[in-house]
Amino acid sequence: GAAKQSITSALMQGPESAFDLGEDVAKVIYQPILRSYRLTVDQMAILEPGLSETVCATLLYAMKQAMDETVRRGVPEEAARDFLLGHMNILGAVIFKEIPGAFSDACNKAIQNGLPRLLRDDWLKVFEHDEIAESIRRIT
Repeated sequence: GAAKQSITSALMQGPESAFDLGEDVAKVIYQPILRSYRLTVDQMAILEPGLSETVCATLLYAMKQAMDETVRRGVPEEAARDFLLGHMNILGAVIFKEIPGAFSDACNKAIQNGLPRLLRDDWLKVFEHDEIAESIRRIT
């Protein structure tokens, strides 16, 4: 079955009385829904395109490129994909505190060494208001 997810809603236009109907429609479209949130338009812009597309989709794209590079270097594609997706699940569950756990010392050292190699020091500026506004302008 499908995993329950959360939805976010922002009242973009229309009367306040229409919000509940819009939320109900969104719950049907994206079911099954675990939680629903009411956010401002600015908060939604931080989430999308900021968090979901600029950060998440970009990093996932880079992960796919990294997997392709392992295949180019001789790892069988199916093994590389299964290995990466399996690690994404457990690492994500630990990072987001969905399960109890901690990374090994070796994993923590790999993160400390990898972070400055993979991301610029100022990468969190993608969430600045002007950066979000420019991102929306570029993609629409």
